[in-house]
Amino acid sequence: TIQPNLIYMLHYIKKELLLFFLILCSCLLTLIFTYKKIILKLTIFLLAFSPFIISTLIYSYNKKYISNYKKEWFNKINSISKAYYNPGNNKKSAKEIAQEIKRLKEQNNLTQIILFPESAFFLCDLNQERSLIKYLDKDIHIIIGGIKKKNDKVYNTLYHIYGGKIENIFNKRHSMLLTERGIFRELNIFSYIDKIVQKSYFQSRPIIKPSNKERISFNIDKNLQLIPYICSEVFFNNHPDDNFKDDSIIISLCNDSWLEPCAKYIQNLMVLANKFKAIYWKRYIIYVDYSSSYIFDKFGNQHKLINI
Repeated sequence: TIQPNLIYMLHYIKKELLLFFLILCSCLLTLIFTYKKIILKLTIFLLAFSPFIISTLIYSYNKKYISNYKKEWFNKINSISKAYYNPGNNKKSAKEIAQEIKRLKEQNNLTQIILFPESAFFLCDLNQERSLIKYLDKDIHIIIGGIKKKNDKVYNTLYHIYGGKIENIFNKRHSMLLTERGIFRELNIFSYIDKIVQKSYFQSRPIIKPSNKERISFNIDKNLQLIPYICSEVFFNNHPDDNFKDDSIIISLCNDSWLEPCAKYIQNLMVLANKFKAIYWKRYIIYVDYSSSYIFDKFGNQHKLINI
């Protein structure tokens, strides 16, 4: 993924076949050491790398036709990679967020959309505390992660806020093992194990219920749709699980804060995985977590967002 031209063939084949070519390449290269003739060695070498050579040639040819699709929006989209947690005082968090938005607007007066990572408004249900929205800028589209509570169930949620109101709400459709849910979920036969897990993992945060609703879009205007995916929904989907066209833009808002400071290399892998999916899905993906923020296109090009 660091050299996206080598995997551009993902536009035409499945990733399992690409993996086969990669393994076959390694196998063929070992044959070089079993033959003495230079011509034979060179033939095996070219054969081993032929899928990636072909991929690079196709990439170079198609790159001439890169569309400027919605690039006028890219300078208007920025991110704030911080979490706001003031137990018992969400009003303070709202004021802190408002201050950060003000700072970001001062850095870039073109800003019209600000993305926050998953769970940035930590453990706050904005749907129940709508009075907090009055502190936020009315002229900016704000997409921020929080939670939503309904009938004793808690959902990992993204809020689209604009004009002093909640425009739309999306609840995560996939919940992660241990960090968001127990091991066996609704299987009552193993409920005692889940109780042990709950005491170990969920003392300071609730268990997250996955939503069964269809994926929605956050409509910025008639020409720009942002399709929300929350963290593991990108990593654990082989294909987009939405019904929108290829020209819609995915926003992938993630939480990598739990990786600090012991596993920073996984943070890098999360970025590369989103870049990979942008190529494989042939979709723009705007990726924001607590350590980085990028726009990826279907060629694997990346554009760094202004981030504070």
